[in-house]
Amino acid sequence: MTDQPKRRRWLRALNVIFLAVGLIALALMVNHVGWERITSGVRRVGIGFALICAIHFADICLDSIILRACAGDDGRDVPYHVFLRASLSGHAINEAVPFNSVGEVTKLNLLREHLPGTTAAAALIVQNLVRFTTMSALIACAAPISLALLDVSRPATIVLIVTSAGFAMAGIISFWLLARGIGEMPLRVARRLGVSEQRVDGWRVTWTRVRTHWANVAASGSYMRTSWLASVCARTSSLCETAVILYLLGVDNLFAMSFLTMANYQVVVWATSFIPFQAGTTEGGAYFLFKSVGAGAAVGVLVELVRRARRLTFIALGVVLLGYKAVTPPSSE
Repeated sequence: MTDQPKRRRWLRALNVIFLAVGLIALALMVNHVGWERITSGVRRVGIGFALICAIHFADICLDSIILRACAGDDGRDVPYHVFLRASLSGHAINEAVPFNSVGEVTKLNLLREHLPGTTAAAALIVQNLVRFTTMSALIACAAPISLALLDVSRPATIVLIVTSAGFAMAGIISFWLLARGIGEMPLRVARRLGVSEQRVDGWRVTWTRVRTHWANVAASGSYMRTSWLASVCARTSSLCETAVILYLLGVDNLFAMSFLTMANYQVVVWATSFIPFQAGTTEGGAYFLFKSVGAGAAVGVLVELVRRARRLTFIALGVVLLGYKAVTPPSSE
């Protein structure tokens, strides 16, 4: 027990260090771009920022449809706005907190107010597998589209091919896991991590219920068709958001650059999830990406600064929705 507080202190210290390094890197990139260019970019985006936020809101609405479909029969009896509130609130937490795990716990807790806990947990697992599979497919498409339509440097070409091939394989594995399940692997991992046999046995009942719901939803044609369709539309919405940002900032080759920029952003976010708010990392990734395709490194930084402004907007919205029920007095019967 005495080791836990020490671990927490070390984790907090590491988070502060990573955040500080990221903010310094972000400040250096902002300085490199120059305030004059940033203000010019802000003017070019202008009212278009509302359109960017509207498209992203549509993306989250579609993710909420996936979540409701993954809840199966139980989800049909729960109003859609419950899933939307959980998605928006969890999304806000995931954007701000390292490792994107606290947001999933937030969603789970909000859904458990209306669904059995095992149903909510299974729905989140299936939703994340569906989303990861479709996003992996999008990233896998980035290399052939970019290489066909853009003049990409040789080192960047190698990175693109390797990344796309890796995510194509990851998507196939994710699809297979969605259909077949993972059995009792979490319980076996818990034992290897030193969790007592008694506690593992206590978890087995809950995990069996989660697996059963997971299998039922995965085997359901109607629920999975809804999930896949909504997920494809959501990822298309993400591409459209990126395309609008690029268009407003005057970037050419919108089709190829939208795929490439979106894929680069998502990979960087996943790879640097241990850094709070991915401070400086998405801008850095865009800097090197745009430089490698001759689109202007400074423009890449501007693209991600606009996206960061949108992320801040939705963090604020999610936090407001998360706290709404806590400050709303119960209605009198």
